[in-house]
Amino acid sequence: MATPEQLQELIDRKVERALAPWADLLPPEALAEFREQLEDFLTTHPAMERMLAEIAPAPAVAVSGEVDAAGNPVSATPSKGTGTGGSK
Repeated sequence: MATPEQLQELIDRKVERALAPWADLLPPEALAEFREQLEDFLTTHPAMERMLAEIAPAPAVAVSGEVDAAGNPVSATPSKGTGTGGSK
């Protein structure tokens, strides 16, 4: 799931892309009103919330490691080998 900051960046990009064709045709007040309406729609409509969640980037992984089936971290204790480097 994306972080709130990532979702806001995605919403900002989508709104700016939608308004770009109108930037030279409408007064700033009208663009601001359209921007607000688009942001409200993208953040409150259930279908749009689901769509944004689907296309939002996954958050960066801070730590990588093994987890069990429940998603709990698995202890990373190294197994003891023979010290010979072989598999025997």
